[in-house]
Amino acid sequence: MTTKNNILLSIVIGLLLICTNAWSAFQFHPYLTVGEEYNDNIDQTASNEEEDWITTVQPGFLLEYDNRSVEASVDYSLLYRFYKNNDEDNLDEFEDVQRADASALFFNGRPFTLRVSEVITREALDERDDNDLSDSNRSTLYHLTVLPEYDLRLTPTLSLVLGYGYDRLDYAETAGNDSEEHSGRISLMKTLASADVYARYVLPSMNLTTKKIMTVRITPSAQSID
Repeated sequence: MTTKNNILLSIVIGLLLICTNAWSAFQFHPYLTVGEEYNDNIDQTASNEEEDWITTVQPGFLLEYDNRSVEASVDYSLLYRFYKNNDEDNLDEFEDVQRADASALFFNGRPFTLRVSEVITREALDERDDNDLSDSNRSTLYHLTVLPEYDLRLTPTLSLVLGYGYDRLDYAETAGNDSEEHSGRISLMKTLASADVYARYVLPSMNLTTKKIMTVRITPSAQSID
């Protein structure tokens, strides 16, 4: 198993271990979706269009956990696609059919929070001249995001929020363009009578040593304060 799969698996196992001591916070929902669709241009070509009927079968489960320190969910499924007249285009291999959306929020409501998410999808590697996006031109994509953040309360109505972001894309196929991005955020938040106003400085960089950019944002929100 590659390291790109370990993050999602670790979240699932971690949830199960936590829930053995707190079953009331644990919810498990299996599901099965079956569909039939007609496509008059299955290869999305400008000429020589070919039609077909496609049967989709998607078994999966939704795993949710919520307690004082951890809020987490995992939506995992296998999306199979079977073509009536073009079985060479079938999606029935495990690496082609898995889909997932996993996320976890640790220590919500406390000064330090940590968000971790991973999404597994099937994406096009590129667009050909004839807009052909057949399965041979696609790859499984693993998208990992890690967002730790610290809220430093300066006064009852003023706080300084320090954040770091890590964003990584991993393609199963070597033709995919793997990437990772680091970013830092500094936000100064002021609570008014009926709204929050904050100024944010963002410094993203692909590898922390090149391509440094700085932006400044001042955004009011009409969020009521209890």
